[in-house]
Amino acid sequence: MPCTGAAVRCGGEPYDPVKRDVHVSERPDFYVMGYSYDALRNTTVLTVRISGSYMRLHIDVGAPFSRLSKNKRRKVCRYGAGVPVPAQKLIGEKVKQAVQLYRKV
Repeated sequence: MPCTGAAVRCGGEPYDPVKRDVHVSERPDFYVMGYSYDALRNTTVLTVRISGSYMRLHIDVGAPFSRLSKNKRRKVCRYGAGVPVPAQKLIGEKVKQAVQLYRKV
């Protein structure tokens, strides 16, 4: 393979810092892994993976879930059933605050 002067990655294409910047700017800040129940605190917890790292945050979402019926909370935790839109907005705000707080530290 002739030397082109550019660093080559495993995939064979040259390293392009512009492509990397575009990729990093377009990816989401976090990925939702799932809901679970925290027996110690008796609340519902959302597990979120921070993009660009292996760190996982466990965020207490008990307040938005307290408005749901017991049956609906169980279905969300067990089967990943859809969360109602008003609760999704509250959970989304709470998760964004937690991720921003983590990124500051």
